[in-house]
Amino acid sequence: MSINGKAFSTTRDEVRAQNPGGHPPVVLSGKLKANDGTYSVGTLLKYDTDGITLIPMVTAGAAVVGVLDETIDTATQTSGNYVRHGSVVASVLKVRDGSDNETDPSVTDLILLQANGIFPQ
Repeated sequence: MSINGKAFSTTRDEVRAQNPGGHPPVVLSGKLKANDGTYSVGTLLKYDTDGITLIPMVTAGAAVVGVLDETIDTATQTSGNYVRHGSVVASVLKVRDGSDNETDPSVTDLILLQANGIFPQ
């Protein structure tokens, strides 16, 4: 005697809330402070006191403007592309310490980046 029947059935929902490709970046071009050394790709930027010129952040804060998308020697170039909004590669992010040395951003820095629409991944 044979029994024909369904013993088990399952489905798998492949819909996910995350976007595997990340949020597409919004890349803008901005004015950089002249003769201020070399800014490395991934440098967190803020506005200088003039409200127009971009300079490296010593530590991230609510005033973070973006993340530099290329390495720039400000002795020869005073503009550059930066990510204003969207996903960035977390491993390239840098902030400057008080001596103009580059260091990794802190957890607080990363949280503040996210609050400003820049998402390290």
